[in-house]
Amino acid sequence: MNIRPTIEQLPNIRAGVFLLHANRPVLIDTGMRGQGRRLISALHQRGLRLEDLAVIVLTHWHIDHTGGLRVLGRYTHAPVACHEADVPYITGAIKPVKPRAGTEAGRFGRWLLTKLFQPHPIDVVLHDGEEVPEINGLYVVSTPGHTPGHVCYYYEPLQALFAGDALVNRNDKLGFAPESFSVDSVQARQSIEKLRRLSIAQCYFGHGMPILEQAHDRIEQFVTSAHAEKAEQSIN
Repeated sequence: MNIRPTIEQLPNIRAGVFLLHANRPVLIDTGMRGQGRRLISALHQRGLRLEDLAVIVLTHWHIDHTGGLRVLGRYTHAPVACHEADVPYITGAIKPVKPRAGTEAGRFGRWLLTKLFQPHPIDVVLHDGEEVPEINGLYVVSTPGHTPGHVCYYYEPLQALFAGDALVNRNDKLGFAPESFSVDSVQARQSIEKLRRLSIAQCYFGHGMPILEQAHDRIEQFVTSAHAEKAEQSIN
């Protein structure tokens, strides 16, 4: 029986968490610590048995994207996957890189990382360009800068991009994640170039509402505008 793939954003979770119904169910990111039970409830409400979850894939190690891992691990045996460069941060082998504290957002981020971050084992190590194991058509797109191992996921059957924090969509306006939360904001901007080569119909964000039509055009316009703005700043 052929099942038509669908994407659902789970409600009332800080930072975007998505359930992709591909050939097998996939959870993309896990929200903030303290929201694990809410996440489990949302999955149950959608008729998903936790034992049927094929894999949990992470866009990056930040706590608002990995915070539900520990609770989920108690109820599902789904392997957890992320890019190789973020593995040591998630497992605790390397202490979390604290955001720059020169802004209110940076100070808040430092507090979150110090008080709330919990390491978790990684079962599957991902690399740029490869297909997520056992999930037909879901590809890893390495977009470092926000974190060393930040990735987007591209689901080819629906031409859907899960952008994580590579881009944000605030008030229907595309932008980059705050520089105070990125380890290398220049690299983060450069990474977006890779997205221009993809045929993206839909784009789902860690922060902001999804774009459900002609997402590639919106991304192209944003990148072109960002380049023009940078060029103007260099002249001035």
